[in-house]
Amino acid sequence: VYVLPDTISSYVWKIGALSRTNERSYIEKMIEGRAKMQTLFSDMLSFRERQAMYRVFADLLSVSQEFVRLYHGGEVSVVSLRDIDRAIRLWIWFADHIDHELPKRLYNAMCLALA
Repeated sequence: VYVLPDTISSYVWKIGALSRTNERSYIEKMIEGRAKMQTLFSDMLSFRERQAMYRVFADLLSVSQEFVRLYHGGEVSVVSLRDIDRAIRLWIWFADHIDHELPKRLYNAMCLALA
């Protein structure tokens, strides 16, 4: 990593972070997008049940992001949507490998993905 020269520093600006509402919306869309690829969710749960589960998981992920930010003194860059994507992939993996009945399997997988 090299220090930027002073001549370039005037062209660099901080973009900032998503608002809580926008981040929450992105998280829910990411969950829906990944989960659509899984037959596990569509074959065994109704549309209404899936939507409720996505909302719960989005709420949990959003709160966990906020907790980590607060723990690090309000620094917004300590978490990212890449962290969210990893948690969603873990959730799906655990849901495929836990030996419980639905929906308990999916809620247990949520807990493991957040750990």
